[in-house]
Amino acid sequence: MPIKSKILIVDDERIICILLSRLLKKLDYEVVGIANCGDDAVKLIKVVEPDVVLMDINMKDQMDGINAAKTIHTFTDIPIIFSTGETKESIIAEALKTSPSGYINKPFRIEDIKTTIEVSLIRYKYEKELIESQKALEKSELMFRGIFNTTPAGYFQLDKNFCLTLCNPEMESIFKGTGKNSILGKTIFELVGIEKAEIKRIKMTLLKKGQMPVTGVNLYDMSGNLKNILFSIHEPNAETDISFAYIGTIQDITDYKNLEIQLRHAQKMEVIGILSSRIAHEINNQLTTVLGYADLCQMTMGKETRQYRYINSMRNKSIEAMETTRQLLKFGRKQKVVFEDISVDHLIKEKLDLIGHVLGSEITVKTELNSHGAKIHVDPKQLEQVIMNLVLNALDAMAKDGELLFTTKIMDSNKNAYDDTMRPGGKYLYLYIRDNGCGIPSSNLEKIFEPFFTTKEESLGTGLGLSIVKSIIKENGGDIYVNSIAGKGTTFTISFELAKEEDHASK
Repeated sequence: MPIKSKILIVDDERIICILLSRLLKKLDYEVVGIANCGDDAVKLIKVVEPDVVLMDINMKDQMDGINAAKTIHTFTDIPIIFSTGETKESIIAEALKTSPSGYINKPFRIEDIKTTIEVSLIRYKYEKELIESQKALEKSELMFRGIFNTTPAGYFQLDKNFCLTLCNPEMESIFKGTGKNSILGKTIFELVGIEKAEIKRIKMTLLKKGQMPVTGVNLYDMSGNLKNILFSIHEPNAETDISFAYIGTIQDITDYKNLEIQLRHAQKMEVIGILSSRIAHEINNQLTTVLGYADLCQMTMGKETRQYRYINSMRNKSIEAMETTRQLLKFGRKQKVVFEDISVDHLIKEKLDLIGHVLGSEITVKTELNSHGAKIHVDPKQLEQVIMNLVLNALDAMAKDGELLFTTKIMDSNKNAYDDTMRPGGKYLYLYIRDNGCGIPSSNLEKIFEPFFTTKEESLGTGLGLSIVKSIIKENGGDIYVNSIAGKGTTFTISFELAKEEDHASK
């Protein structure tokens, strides 16, 4: 059974209300209320929620039909039909300002009532649907704009000549700095720099299949930096009414390529580490045999003989080779770390004699130890290895009358000029090892912690020292930085968070 439309009658003449009510019921409408003035109509409409209001314009009450319509439209948009015998143009003009859905002239004709109500209901229905459609369209457009403007991939549209007619901000950013800042109107092939033979192949593929495979190209910006680009083109959905011939996507994958290179490098270093460990183990076994036979030979001859000295030289070189294999073993596998709370100031003071002996009398060693015995939680043997390794590096860099300075101080983590990493707040101990040697060229600064990188002659170094230094410091929860000026010297900065008790004490 169809649902009847609900009508609210508003008229100050009781006989008109009765007549309208009978007519409307005969026309199969439901009369949900009758109001004799504008004030009552405003109140009643909120209660009965009619589909249409049939209201007289001229009513004797303070609120006539026109004012009642204005008030009603402040809280609902239901259609209002004016019933009137009024012919004054000024009143009709004022009524029109309320946007009524129709008029029924008195005296009433039943067909006029039926037609006017039905037209009002249909128009109201389609207006509501149109408003909802507009809202949905605005929401869809807003969502599309959001995706269009923020997607990490470039999007573009092309005309039949493959000229760019539309692109999103990401695509503009890809070509920013390449000398092609104004990209609209240019062909996609001109932008990505494809040769004529490749262009012909792409066009043929689009003609046959409607899409081309993802293609990689290289671009260079104005500074000569390489950009790795992927792009694709395909025909749009044939069912849509569109003004462009092709659409496509383009993406800058330079960062992904760099990550891929880093991953391959990490995998390569892992393999090198395993291989180094195995080779070092085998060499160690052979060197142990060589050293054993060298000891047996020396036991059969006097210390003053030439043969004894030859074997002693062989023995010393074998010991040096074992030290190299020990470094290889450390590089290739993790060793057990024993943590203790130690004072860096105390450790350096303890090792000053050894450091002086290693450096010789021609190198001056100075200290400025200002951490006041504050402790850090590290493996003392490993930290000693780090210090001695950096001392040996400084020795190689310095000439006669060189100077090596050890400095310690306690600072907040964000006060160190070289510390650009995000770390927990608190107090940190900084150890500076500064020499006045030849320095490190700026081109080598980024590579010095890489395994097997060295600027020394083959016979003077393996390139493992600084990589092991960095791995030890990282394993002990610290950081290391280097600052160097060619011809003036180098400073290695090592930082560790203070041991918990020390951190509280310093505060």
